[in-house]
Amino acid sequence: MTLQYITDYIDRKIEENSEKIVFTFYELKIRENLNDIEMMDFINLSKTKLQNMGYNVYETGDEYEDSTGKHVVENNILFIAMKA
Repeated sequence: MTLQYITDYIDRKIEENSEKIVFTFYELKIRENLNDIEMMDFINLSKTKLQNMGYNVYETGDEYEDSTGKHVVENNILFIAMKA
């Protein structure tokens, strides 16, 4: 896994929805076939990149608010990035 891989992945997610980006356990562990170390690296680097891009990052169990109200990041979601 490279930084370019992470950048490309984030870019694809932003194309889908630039306001709310959701990263699930399933998509990284199963679909992308990342091992535990790769997954942790991906999560840490992605969160930093998204924060530098002006996103607020919420991890599993965190509360966040959007236009539909208050929510809690569910257990199957690793983190959510919301455009600040």
